[in-house]
Amino acid sequence: MASTSAVGTTQNNPNYLGMVFESGQNATPFLNMVGGMNGARPVTSWNFAVNSSYALDSASQPAITEDASVTGVTTSTYARSQAENAIQIFQRRVDISYANESDYSTLAGVPAWAGANFVTDKRAEQLAVNMKQLAVDLDYSLINGTYAQKTASNVASKTRGLTNAISTNSIDASAGALSKTLFNSLTKTMVDNGADLASGNCVVLVNSSKKQELTTIFGLQERSNSVGGVNVEVIATDFGNLNVVYAPAVAQTEVIVADMSICSLAVLPVRGQALIVEQLAKTGASDPYSIYGQFGLDYGLESKHGKLTNLA
Repeated sequence: MASTSAVGTTQNNPNYLGMVFESGQNATPFLNMVGGMNGARPVTSWNFAVNSSYALDSASQPAITEDASVTGVTTSTYARSQAENAIQIFQRRVDISYANESDYSTLAGVPAWAGANFVTDKRAEQLAVNMKQLAVDLDYSLINGTYAQKTASNVASKTRGLTNAISTNSIDASAGALSKTLFNSLTKTMVDNGADLASGNCVVLVNSSKKQELTTIFGLQERSNSVGGVNVEVIATDFGNLNVVYAPAVAQTEVIVADMSICSLAVLPVRGQALIVEQLAKTGASDPYSIYGQFGLDYGLESKHGKLTNLA
């Protein structure tokens, strides 16, 4: 059952019996790989620098005479550019009425003798569930977020997710199927533009369908009388080995290759804390709580990453 935008009461948050399970796919692997909320890098403003980069000229053979070497060659100055991203607010609110919090015996759905009530602290339960929702939203935003700069207090600052940060090494598959040729084209493009796939820090981020397709493309069934199936966890390319990571937040039409050594979670701390869980002012017979954090993605240099888009 989905959330409701209301205070938890005995009517919309009744008691149920039996073991509590979370439905759906709510893993947060990318958030975990960048260190989680407790491992975020502190910044001091809503917009923060992710890199300061420069580019060398195309390689060429100099032709400098002895006379020219005495008088000196033309001066060369390499200008740098600045790339930035934004911090955004992640906030959840929990509010349980006194009546709802105190009653864990009145049951909904089944008679009392049918099982045990595993939730006797509804406030703690709702805080935990909302914390999970915040983490899922953060993981999704770090991958898919669309950048927006905070220009006024009524304008939401939004972080740029990894897929929207990548521009240099982006290949449009034009609704074609994922193939070895396409994947090899991406890795070649990346190394040609300076990505370090041999570092051991690069991973392939994919959702469920593309994870299976990569296994079909690169898998090799071992000879066995007792083991069936293939699970490709590492792809050996001409430029380095890439670990394959199932990331539910990645679009089913995309494949992302990310250098995790330059990715981190940025946090704009409040009173020195990355995440604040605090009780709000009471206005009646309920217990309102707020979960609040300010986070964004530091993706380093975007040309170190790559992606295939618009896959079938």
